[in-house]
Amino acid sequence: MMQKIRKPSHNYIDLTGFRFERLRVVCRVVDSNRKNKKPRWKCVCDCGKTIETQGDQLRRGLTRSCGCLMIEKTKQANTRHGKKKTRVYRIWSGMMTRCYNRKAKDYGRYGGRGIVVCERWKNFSLFYYDMGEPPTDLHQIERKNNLKGYELNNCVWATATDQARNRRSNTVLKWQGKVQCIAAWEQELGIIKGRISKRLNAGWSLARAMTTPTSKRAK
Repeated sequence: MMQKIRKPSHNYIDLTGFRFERLRVVCRVVDSNRKNKKPRWKCVCDCGKTIETQGDQLRRGLTRSCGCLMIEKTKQANTRHGKKKTRVYRIWSGMMTRCYNRKAKDYGRYGGRGIVVCERWKNFSLFYYDMGEPPTDLHQIERKNNLKGYELNNCVWATATDQARNRRSNTVLKWQGKVQCIAAWEQELGIIKGRISKRLNAGWSLARAMTTPTSKRAK
């Protein structure tokens, strides 16, 4: 039976005690430092997790659990593809977990800072259609732009070495019309790791740093 919510004399609806799908509203959250003055509510999910959300999100049905409901429904929708015990499915499941499971150890680095999975890829079959199998057992899914989420235009299969080279902290050099990080240049040119950086820091020109071979003694 639908609960009737009465609007009180103040300028927001008191949702304390009401239930929305898996969430039960405990109390209103008061935060004077928050720029958005819309009332926020502390809720307890049936799974035991506590979250805070805006009242309109609850009333409109946009927030119905702590995130566990979406994960469960997604898993249910992806149980008929025959890939559940495969490595690519585990990669997809890990992606979903770190973006939406607040209890996951890596959630703070992903879902906690706004990294999400595009709507299409919440369906494993569509994710698999777009990405296919990892080329080798060493390949993992990687986002090309760490500020963006998981979607086809921003994701590739990459090894741990590839991922290290694509970090934002790596220096990228353009040489003879080609752009790649220093580590990739050193491997391609047969130069000892870290040598190009040392040469450039010592004042060498880019051409000299890239074309001077590593001495046999240094090798």
